[in-house]
Amino acid sequence: MRPSMWIFAIGLLVIGQVAEASIVSVYTSDKRATATYSGVAQSDNDNGTGFGNVSLDASRGSSHSTLDTTWVDTGTGALLDHDISLSFNGNDYDHALARDEYLRFSILDDTTY
Repeated sequence: MRPSMWIFAIGLLVIGQVAEASIVSVYTSDKRATATYSGVAQSDNDNGTGFGNVSLDASRGSSHSTLDTTWVDTGTGALLDHDISLSFNGNDYDHALARDEYLRFSILDDTTY
């Protein structure tokens, strides 16, 4: 095979890989960890929509909040995983929360998510 044919064949392989659309598309996300101590809050947030890992951590006094998110596009579906850890001392002015309030995604094929 001539060198130009090899280049053409490799180019077709690369284009074929790039042109495939993901089965799962994430459009909106609002991940947030918040810790409040004596009525004063500290927050950590992320509104990214890409697949991968995100760790959020908020501390204020004795209140602590973490949110670890893992989104994996498996090629035949998706894993949308959230792990949450909250702690606070329990008086009226202290609390901790973690959320992904606006997670909006679509599935473009019959698949598991």
